Amino acid sequence: MTSPGPAQRRAPYGANPRLGVNGNRARSEILAAARDVFAEIGYHGVTVDVIAQRAGRSGPAVYQYFENKEEIFRIFVDELGAELIAQATTMEAMAGPDGLDAMRRFIDGLSSLFRKHRVTAIEWPSAEATGHQLLAPAETFLRRFAAAASPRLGLSDSADPVALRSLPMAMLSIVQWAEYTREAWGPQLSRRRLNDSLARLFYRVISRGNAVHAAMAFTGTSTTSLTASLLSDDAFPTIGLRRPVTRRSRPMVERILQAASQEFARKGYAGASIQQIAEHAGVGKPNVYTYWTDREALFSTLADAASAALQTVLSYDLEFEVLRAADGGRRWLDEWIDLVVQHGAILHIWTHEQLDNQTLGALAEQMTIFVNSNLTALVPGPHPKGYDPAPILLWALLIEFPYTMSVQLPELERDELRELLQLMIHSGLPAIRGDIAS
Repeated sequence: MTSPGPAQRRAPYGANPRLGVNGNRARSEILAAARDVFAEIGYHGVTVDVIAQRAGRSGPAVYQYFENKEEIFRIFVDELGAELIAQATTMEAMAGPDGLDAMRRFIDGLSSLFRKHRVTAIEWPSAEATGHQLLAPAETFLRRFAAAASPRLGLSDSADPVALRSLPMAMLSIVQWAEYTREAWGPQLSRRRLNDSLARLFYRVISRGNAVHAAMAFTGTSTTSLTASLLSDDAFPTIGLRRPVTRRSRPMVERILQAASQEFARKGYAGASIQQIAEHAGVGKPNVYTYWTDREALFSTLADAASAALQTVLSYDLEFEVLRAADGGRRWLDEWIDLVVQHGAILHIWTHEQLDNQTLGALAEQMTIFVNSNLTALVPGPHPKGYDPAPILLWALLIEFPYTMSVQLPELERDELRELLQLMIHSGLPAIRGDIAS
């Protein structure tokens, strides 16, 4: 006689009739509690015990319904991914006189989805980097979204340039981070105004991208190194350090800073610890504490270095026409991509995680003013009245998008990323303030 198989005690999604009314209610309450704590302290700061405490239950009670926190977060990821793919299938054709209006409606829908799933969308990349159950879903959803959206955008596998085939992924990332950066930097800017600028950017790219690409005449490949030091040779950041760095100690301090930057990139500010940073750097915790009092001080030093790098790259005599030139624009974008690879995690955390530090707050305010002024200069046309969406749009385009797609979820090769960025600069930026047909 064959013995019966083990009884299923939980289903990964939805209501499970075998749990009964009380079991399904308990499961729903645990999921609601998990959403709250993920929002408050981030994926890496959450444990099953934390979720259980918020739900008014014990850790073993949570394990009756879920294997671990990865399984819980995977449910949220699947919800977001399914809705994004469904949104792609609702996209209207972009060709014809109503194409810009169709793009506006699509961008509005994406923006609404990212507001609804804010916690999951923000935590997804860093959770995916370390969660065994989360390794495949992010890439799968991105590719399925691109496959569903591309025909509706008038793109195909044979699209020329190659960069246009990555445009659907770029749209997801840029719309997401434009909305979240608006919340962080300029909530007084209306969503409608920001989304209109985004729609103009993307509509212009798909309608004129091929012609612009032909005129740009990309040749060769990049030789810029991605392994440059986080710190310049002639200056060392001073914010956060408890003692001066000597020539003898500098290699160890740089190793600690590199390790800290990588840990912050993997786990965010809340998930990184001095212990993990020390282990990653191959030093003892006392070596870290010799130069920094705590994690906040260590982050402050990295933020100072990121701010200095931004000032260096943005201090060039940048004008839109310079970036339109294939050679000049390509050289600047190579340096910019290096900056994002080296400092993107710090800039991302600085913008989107709450850090209670007065020194960092003042530095962030100075950086925001400087960056906004210089990025705005890259957009042709007269400045609009009221709050200008250009700085927020450009922060999403030039910082968050390349950081997400080349570091957190590395879907784009460097040359493809550079080509897509220059295509959007050449083709899209002139449209966000002026006549779409200009």
